[in-house]
Amino acid sequence: MADIQIRVRLSDLFGALSDRLSANRRAVLTYLALFIPASAIASGLDASLDLGGGGSGTADSFGYYRDNGLIGLIVLIASVAAQCWLFGQMLGKADMSGRYLGFLGLAIVSFLGVGVATVFFVIPGLFLGARWLIAPAIYVDQGRGVFDALGESWHRTRGNTGPVMLALFLVLVMIVLASGALATLFPFAERGGPLGYLAEAVVSEVFSIALLTLSVATYGLLSGQGEELASVFD
Repeated sequence: MADIQIRVRLSDLFGALSDRLSANRRAVLTYLALFIPASAIASGLDASLDLGGGGSGTADSFGYYRDNGLIGLIVLIASVAAQCWLFGQMLGKADMSGRYLGFLGLAIVSFLGVGVATVFFVIPGLFLGARWLIAPAIYVDQGRGVFDALGESWHRTRGNTGPVMLALFLVLVMIVLASGALATLFPFAERGGPLGYLAEAVVSEVFSIALLTLSVATYGLLSGQGEELASVFD
């Protein structure tokens, strides 16, 4: 039987994103409460111990940790594991044992693919990011392998690439605006220091949560599951 093609609008995506955040606010706040200070502390330690990095302005999560040295890299790996747990919470999967290493591999493959595409131009990066957006949700919810999840994500987002790309673009714009606002209000953030590292960490981790939640929300919409995947833990 042929797959039923589900069409989503931009308003559907952001509505579902808002619903997911509200339904899983306790898990999201737990993650942020742990990793915002951990990220800021990692930046400060890397700078003081001369382990690389020390802050280079706000950025996406991988760019942020890449620019913040060895301890930041360790925190990144821990945060990816925590994001795997958070996907499980949002998708109603209490037992995530045995999934963390594969999730880290999926994160690396996705980051490298989107990063290479973005080198050529922003639009190819957005396109690949949109087509692979729900791969982590598929990996966690269905227990697929890394490349199976990427392939299934590519298949399911077909026909909805435009709205998903636009949603990703708007999330990026909001993060850039937030970074600009922080740089304007707190010019010391670009020069490091405790509050500077904290400002960078806030933007980085909020960006991670926005992408994670958009992945789960889009997966739910394209699966026709609506609110069936809403967390029951809050």
